[in-house]
Amino acid sequence: MANIFNFIPITSILSKYTPQEWAAREYEYAMSVNSISIPSNPDTKDIMNLNSMIDQVYSIAKIECAIYERLYDKFDRRRKNSEIEVYTIVKQMLPVDANGNPEKKTETEMKALGMHYLNNTPVDKTGQSTYTIYQLLEMAEERYVYMKAIIDLLKDKSDKLITDTGSLKMETKI
Repeated sequence: MANIFNFIPITSILSKYTPQEWAAREYEYAMSVNSISIPSNPDTKDIMNLNSMIDQVYSIAKIECAIYERLYDKFDRRRKNSEIEVYTIVKQMLPVDANGNPEKKTETEMKALGMHYLNNTPVDKTGQSTYTIYQLLEMAEERYVYMKAIIDLLKDKSDKLITDTGSLKMETKI
């Protein structure tokens, strides 16, 4: 039976991986989940060992999933607030005609101008990062969805073990 290989401990969970670090993290999760292989006829010892392996990965994955769910929600709120703020600013900055009336723009045009601005303006004004709010939101969503998939895979494996445990109990009664 395979052991989970050098999985990064819970103390190393970060909320801000670079794209390269995240790719490595995804690979670690995939390898860890794939290393938990359930034999066709597991015995009690196999089930106990597999449950332990699942628990090790699940505990870390659940925390990491919560981090990315929280980040996604945070960036989504920030995006919505920024879009409203930029919309208001753009509306005030519209050129005026000879009579002093603001240039007419449709609602869609106004939103598009705001989205264009936000899509081309880094959130971090210090120059440390060049990510826009849309890029941050996309990264958080991708990571959150990935972590949910890992958790679902682990739950599927755990459910299989529950079924196998039930089968073992029935066999011992017969």
